[in-house]
Amino acid sequence: VAVTSPAIAGEVGKVLAQKFKWNPYDVKKQLKVIGQVCEIITPQKRIKILKYLPDNRILECAIEGKADYIITGDKKHLLPLRQFKNIPIITPGDFLKI
Repeated sequence: VAVTSPAIAGEVGKVLAQKFKWNPYDVKKQLKVIGQVCEIITPQKRIKILKYLPDNRILECAIEGKADYIITGDKKHLLPLRQFKNIPIITPGDFLKI
């Protein structure tokens, strides 16, 4: 089961709108799909390990949601960790090979 959190969904919406120039309707539609296919986790503990704070929200969600993997394309902050609290951090391509 895939997990996400309200903070992650908010960041995804922000990136889709600002970086990829999606219109508000399409952003909302995509966030609805994410909410339907993922279990929504609201982490109770905050982590501040990485300088880019939204990436900390991903680590929190993975721990709270008891994730088997953290799947990301973030080469700058998350992938260099390789794992966090025994949770492997891998690319989507590597995940598809498993």
